[in-house]
Amino acid sequence: MTINAFTLKELRQLTRTKSIAVSLVAFLFVALAIAYAVPVFAGMRQDTGEMMFAGINGLLELMLCVVLPSEVFSFLDRERGSSKERVDFTMLTALPPSEVIDGKLRGAFALMALFSTAALPFGVLAHLMHGITFVSMLRELVLTLCASCVATHVALALAAMKLPRIVRRCLYVVFMAVVVGLAFASLPESVVGGEGAFWRVVALSATACAILRGFAISFFAPAVMERDASLRVTIAVAAVGWLVFALATRDDGALAVWLVSSVVCSLALAIYSMAQPLGYSRRMVASRPRRAALRVLWFPLSSGAVNGFAFACLVGALAAAVARFVAAGWLMPVRNGPGAWSVATFLMYFFAVLLLTRWAWRIFFSRRFPPVVVPLLAVGIFLFLQTVAPYMGFDGDAVDLNSTPFYCLGILAEPEMHFRQAAIAFAATLAPNLATSAVAAFLRRRGK
Repeated sequence: MTINAFTLKELRQLTRTKSIAVSLVAFLFVALAIAYAVPVFAGMRQDTGEMMFAGINGLLELMLCVVLPSEVFSFLDRERGSSKERVDFTMLTALPPSEVIDGKLRGAFALMALFSTAALPFGVLAHLMHGITFVSMLRELVLTLCASCVATHVALALAAMKLPRIVRRCLYVVFMAVVVGLAFASLPESVVGGEGAFWRVVALSATACAILRGFAISFFAPAVMERDASLRVTIAVAAVGWLVFALATRDDGALAVWLVSSVVCSLALAIYSMAQPLGYSRRMVASRPRRAALRVLWFPLSSGAVNGFAFACLVGALAAAVARFVAAGWLMPVRNGPGAWSVATFLMYFFAVLLLTRWAWRIFFSRRFPPVVVPLLAVGIFLFLQTVAPYMGFDGDAVDLNSTPFYCLGILAEPEMHFRQAAIAFAATLAPNLATSAVAAFLRRRGK
C-alpha cells in the first residue's frame, strides 16, 4: 500500500503548525468550559443536553468551517507563489494535478476526523444530560462535516487559481465573510427538516465537492494539459442525475434548485472560459479523436476558451428547455413553473456582454493584458448596465426600468418583450468573434 506524497506532506504541515495545535487545545478547553457551565448556570432541565451539544457543535463548526479551510488555503497559497516570485513549488513533482489536490484533501479530512473524535466525549456527556439522542447528534455531526468539506474544497479551489496573491486572498476573505454570515443566520437548521431533506443535503454537498474538486484540478493544472474534461463530465453527470431525480420525485423545490444551480453553473463556466488564453497546445491537439463523430462529443468537453463557452451554452440551453417544458406541463404538472423566457433572455444578455468584451480584448488589448481581465471587465460592464445605466436619462429623469433591455428586473418582469433583443445582441456579438477567429486561422494557414 502506497501513500500519496502530498498527503504525507500536508499531514506533516498541518500537525506541526502552531495554529492547528493552539486551535485543538483551545477547542478542548472551551468545550470543557461549556460542559461545565451549562449544567451550572442552566440547571438540570429537559433540554440541558441539547443546549450543551449546541454549544459544542457550534465550536466544532468554527474549527472545521473557518480554521481548517484557512490553513489549507494558506499552505497552497504560499506554495503557489506570487506573480512576482515566478516560482511554483507545487509544479516540481512528477505526480499529476489530481494526485496533488487529492493529497491535500486527504490531509484536511484527517484533521476533520481528529477534531470530530475530540468532540465525541462531550457529545456522550450531552446525551447523559438528557434532551438529545445519539441519532440527532450524529445528524448534526454529519451536516457539520458536509459544510466543512464544501468549505475546504472552496478554499482549495481559490488557492489554486492562477491569480495574483492579493486577489486570491481578497476572494477568500469574501468567502469567509459569507460563511460566517450563513453561520450566524443558522441556515442549516432552517433548511434541513425531515429524513429526506437530510439525505438531500448530504447528496448536494457531495455533488458540490465533486464539482469544486474538478475546478481545483483545472485551476492547478498547467495550461498545456487537458485539464477541463473531468470537470465538465462531472458537471454533466450531476446535472442529468439531479434533473432525473427532480422529475422522478415530482418535487417542485428540487426542480427550482436545479434550475437556479444550472443557470449559476452556466454563468460560472462562461466566465471561466473567457479567462482562458487563445489556441491549443500540441498535447491537446494530439489527444483529440480522429473520427468526426467523436470530435463532436470531444469538442465541448475539452479544454479551451471556445470549448468552455460552448459547454456553458449547452448547460444554459438545457436549463431554458427544461423550464419551457415544465411551464407547458410536458414534464411535470406544474401550473406556475419557472419562466423559460427569463432564463434564456438573461443568459443571452450576459453572454453578449462577455463576447463583446472578449472580442474587444482580442482586437485591441491581447498583447498588453492577459485574458483574465476579460471576465472582470465583463462583470463590471454588466453590473453598470443594471445599476447605473437605467437611471442615465438625457432629460434628467429615470427611464422606465421594464423597457431597459440590460436591466435584470426588467428582463424578469417582461422576458418575452426582451427575448428578441437578447437574441439579436447575442448573435451580433457572436458574429465578430467567429469572423475574427476565421480570419486569424486563414492568415496562419496562408503564412505556413
